[in-house]
Amino acid sequence: VNGRGMVIAATGQWWTGQAVDYARYADSVGADALQVFLPAFGTEDTLLEHFRRITAATRAGIVLHGQVPLPLLKRLAAIDSVVAYKEEYPPIYSCLLYTSD
Repeated sequence: VNGRGMVIAATGQWWTGQAVDYARYADSVGADALQVFLPAFGTEDTLLEHFRRITAATRAGIVLHGQVPLPLLKRLAAIDSVVAYKEEYPPIYSCLLYTSD
């Protein structure tokens, strides 16, 4: 778009290696953000590591995609390059992030 708009690249529910490779590719072609679809499997700790490895592979802002469990969502929100959350669920779900301990 040659600077006329924002470009958001997006992953699928990929394993970490594929998502990291794609993050590097998206970065190399100038994507402004990378929407990362939450993998279907993993513990809170392994999913956090998945996102940490992806964020280390790109300068783009990270957009979370998928129904991220609230405890994990809070941990991911603490990563500086996580800049957005694609809302696909009732607004009360996202509001809980800001209202609960």
